[in-house]
Amino acid sequence: MAHYDDNENIAVPDFVSNPNALVDVSATLEVVLKDIGDALERHYPNWGWVLIPNEKGGIVQILSLRLSGEWGWVEKIDKLQNHDRNKIAMEVGGHILERFGLERAGYSPEQWKRCRKDILGRPMPDQSDQDRKVRNRIRDKIVTEAIQEGVLEIAVHDIEAPHGGATRHIAIRENPDAPVDD
Repeated sequence: MAHYDDNENIAVPDFVSNPNALVDVSATLEVVLKDIGDALERHYPNWGWVLIPNEKGGIVQILSLRLSGEWGWVEKIDKLQNHDRNKIAMEVGGHILERFGLERAGYSPEQWKRCRKDILGRPMPDQSDQDRKVRNRIRDKIVTEAIQEGVLEIAVHDIEAPHGGATRHIAIRENPDAPVDD
């Protein structure tokens, strides 16, 4: 159902195009996944909900591919099997949407405009409850990608001191030549 990106060590969702792909998933879990997926789509339509089961690990990763294939929610299979699935789907889907600064509602272009985005224009969830080291790693990854994509640039300015020597000032700034999305 998912494979792992070797560079990032994160789950990348796969799509079930053939029922044989579900051979390793128990029938009970298959029913649970269908119930949760149907409830997510019923309460919050058109967000592209994906459920990635890890039966050995006892978890299901829940994502909205319209928002992010990386940021979502992880829930224990036991909880999904033994509690009100409709209620869990409402809570999880709503929480994911709120993390991205959105209302608990179906997809619409107006909703999309209100979505919290990073400097590259990609949806970005609120990370304020994460450890500072995690937040810094996320920020550094985004800045690195923005520099690689030409959205940000590194500016270096050497200032000579009056009595010899120099001071180097390094800054990251928006690239004035970068294309602007409207």
